[in-house]
Amino acid sequence: MLEAAPLTPIVEGRRVMNWKSLPDKPKYDFVDFMMRVCDIDESVLRRLTEVPAFLATIVAYMYHTGPIRLGYAGFFCWAQAKSVTPSLTEEKLLDYVRIVSYRRKLAEEDSRFIAIDYRSAKSDFPELFRIETLPLVGPERTNHSQHLLKEMGSFALGHAFREQGYASIRSFDESDYLDYWMARSEDEIAAFLSNPRVLAGLDAMGQDRLSFHGFLERVYGDEYCDNVLRQNNYVLFSDLHADLNAFVVGRLAIQFRSGLRMLPSDLQIRYPEIYEGYYKPELFGARKSSPS
Repeated sequence: MLEAAPLTPIVEGRRVMNWKSLPDKPKYDFVDFMMRVCDIDESVLRRLTEVPAFLATIVAYMYHTGPIRLGYAGFFCWAQAKSVTPSLTEEKLLDYVRIVSYRRKLAEEDSRFIAIDYRSAKSDFPELFRIETLPLVGPERTNHSQHLLKEMGSFALGHAFREQGYASIRSFDESDYLDYWMARSEDEIAAFLSNPRVLAGLDAMGQDRLSFHGFLERVYGDEYCDNVLRQNNYVLFSDLHADLNAFVVGRLAIQFRSGLRMLPSDLQIRYPEIYEGYYKPELFGARKSSPS
């Protein structure tokens, strides 16, 4: 079982992760990081995943256009969750909702993966998915969301994310994780920055001349981008989940732009092709088209 790590106080309306107290090694991935900083007990988590209402509310909470906020997810299954874990608090239940939502997104072969069937959840608890029966536009959707917030009342009032949805909370949590990862990964970052073409690409990104995929193509070339990077989901840092690589590159570009890291002065002279206009191939189509 993971060791406990207390959370720091709420700052500016959100919970700040106490990741600085984590050991330097091993370096945790996103899910294990969240397990530690949220002080998750695996035995409690397993008991909760035997509660059908808890599992159903996870699916509804993760539904990308749904109105189920984190607080309502906990509110909906509170009675059943409390019955199997009497020491549980309202706020702590919301952290279990967060963690299980992240573990549901893991690969099935990962031992931490938690399977939840969407169709069964919807069949057993249709009230959680009422949004699917409402018009795509109009006041009914807004009224439904407001009704759920009102029904939730003051449940888990001490939790900073109670009125936030899955996407925004995951963004906050990933940002905290990247703070941790970059603080623990200077060796990997230094190796990445040893390539002067990478430095030029980051400089161009900092000047808003390249997107992430524009960076990949200009720095590494079309053939390498197609035959190596694409095959590996554009992973540049092997111990970091593919989805987060682009955020690290973006953060490094900002660090150079703000002067937190120093650049050679002759990059634009040495690599003018990297700086040729704004290039965003993921939106603007084939790379052979002229960048604008």
